[in-house]
Amino acid sequence: MSKPEPFDALGDVPGSVAPSQPVRYWHRAVLAGAFVFGLAYVGSMGVAWLVPNPDGSLIRFADALKGGLVTAFHFLTVGISARAPAREFIELVSYHHPVATWSRIGVSLLLAVGLGLRMFLKAAEPVSNTWHLSGPRLLEGKEAVDEARHRSMTPKEAEADPFALSLHPDLLLSKKHWARHVLITGSVGSGKSVILKHILEQLTGKRDAKLFLYDIKGDFTSIFKRPIIVSPFDARSHVWDVAADVRTPTQAAAFAASIIPEGDGNAKFWSMAAQDLLIGCVRELQNTRPGEWEWPDLAASVRRPAAEMAAGMRPHYPRGAALVRDPESQTTSSVLSSLGGFTRLIDDLATAWPKVGKRRFSMTEWIRDEYTGRKQVIVQSGPDPTLTKAYIAAMINVAVPDLIGPGLPDNEGGRGLYFVFDELTSAGRLNIDPLLALGRSKGVVAIMAVQDHSQIELVYGDKTAQAFSSLVGTHVVCQVQMGATRHKLASQLGKRKIAWCGHDDKAQVHEESRALVSSVELTDRLGFRKGKRYGPERWGIEAIVQMGGDVLLLTWPGKSYPTVREGQLAAAWTTKPAGPVVEGEGPSPAASPASAGASAFPTTAEGIDAVQRVLTMTPEEIDALFKR
Repeated sequence: MSKPEPFDALGDVPGSVAPSQPVRYWHRAVLAGAFVFGLAYVGSMGVAWLVPNPDGSLIRFADALKGGLVTAFHFLTVGISARAPAREFIELVSYHHPVATWSRIGVSLLLAVGLGLRMFLKAAEPVSNTWHLSGPRLLEGKEAVDEARHRSMTPKEAEADPFALSLHPDLLLSKKHWARHVLITGSVGSGKSVILKHILEQLTGKRDAKLFLYDIKGDFTSIFKRPIIVSPFDARSHVWDVAADVRTPTQAAAFAASIIPEGDGNAKFWSMAAQDLLIGCVRELQNTRPGEWEWPDLAASVRRPAAEMAAGMRPHYPRGAALVRDPESQTTSSVLSSLGGFTRLIDDLATAWPKVGKRRFSMTEWIRDEYTGRKQVIVQSGPDPTLTKAYIAAMINVAVPDLIGPGLPDNEGGRGLYFVFDELTSAGRLNIDPLLALGRSKGVVAIMAVQDHSQIELVYGDKTAQAFSSLVGTHVVCQVQMGATRHKLASQLGKRKIAWCGHDDKAQVHEESRALVSSVELTDRLGFRKGKRYGPERWGIEAIVQMGGDVLLLTWPGKSYPTVREGQLAAAWTTKPAGPVVEGEGPSPAASPASAGASAFPTTAEGIDAVQRVLTMTPEEIDALFKR
């Protein structure tokens, strides 16, 4: 809802005008301006006539006071009015020190006109018959900019803080404030990218800042050249050194949970069984080839037949080996089938990253202070959203234990680990709770953009979604279309207590609580705008910043960035058929589950009964079975 146009009043305001509608009282403005003009003119003339004139006495003060006004009025009307009095006064002054007299009159008139005009403009500002009593206020325009500058760091403070960043051109915040994290909410085309580009332009210019950026469309990759790319979908990608990051049992479990998400209902058994097998394969590689195994090694490990997998896994993870100890069991066949379906992604990653060379990247090395590699990295989405979610979630989730653990000393002010997510929920389920709750002391800053809060609930669950409001210190609300999120954001911005009354003579004053911003205003008053006031490119976006205290409605000027490289460059494996599997790279028919006594699907009555028993298990029984 746009702001109502002011009502122009030259007297009493009709009772039909709403209390919330601004009114411009022209008669009050004229009276106030005239009063200040008269007061300033008389006062300044009095002071001027008290100043001694070294060349002799001036004309009488009363004559000068009146004559100055008459002469000014004469010239103001282009010589039409007050000709005779003006001529007489001019002639009088010409005989009594004209330079000293006219200079005093001129200065007094200029001062009086300036003060009177200022008071007139001030009194002519529209006001409504509503008054703020308590609670936060929505500050707009110059008032919002002034408050933003008031909250900003001083130049001296900014110089002492190597990680100081501006959220808005007029809002410079300390690293300590950024460590409370930022959540940007807005629909498609609402301006989230404008704000993110403003932040990223500063981050990419700081050599000591470590940046992990999720770029869903390649928009940021194309305009910032410094960050390296780690994406199986991009031909320029560095290789994620999975062996360097998945070294411990805890990391193996986090890796498996990221690659194989937990299922719902009866499907939970198959997903958790597949997770256990993947954990076993990873632990086996951790022990037999520590720090040296690669994606093809893991792909070959999960493709092994039941007997070979059980034998290899038993010394390293007996519980996983127990799931495939009987190659003749149809349940074993079904578990292996589930594992194969879930770990197709590992085959894709083995194809994309077949060898770890010099162009490698390790998340657990990146977070350490002694890291000397490239500090800024971009991960991208691709044509396969399942693979996107799996590899990004795995990269972050395996690093979280090291990030929040005692091995990384606390250093909030001297370490900058920036995690920036464009469209957070499309990156899969990240272990983000510890990052938000415990990462602050480690120097972690999370800047997250989402389209809809319901997406957070879908990916992370209701409880985690509700915790976002308390775990995040700064909320930026861009334009939001109608829906539950819009109502939720309007409620989150809070309420204020106001008093109001009508314009009738006998109107009474009322008090009530109102939403600071209505849900409709989050659509109509925010988003993309055009005009001279939006900067040299004449476009920009308007958004609301909530960071405690009064809420600010600010304008980000639009800025176009030159393209420095392609946003996305398709990797070869994504543009052509996979081709036949080279002998030795994949499971041979003789080593398939079927030839080892296990088939992908139950073919006997006993096998069908075994699978049916699993399908009838309750979630509690499944949890008890896989309790780690």
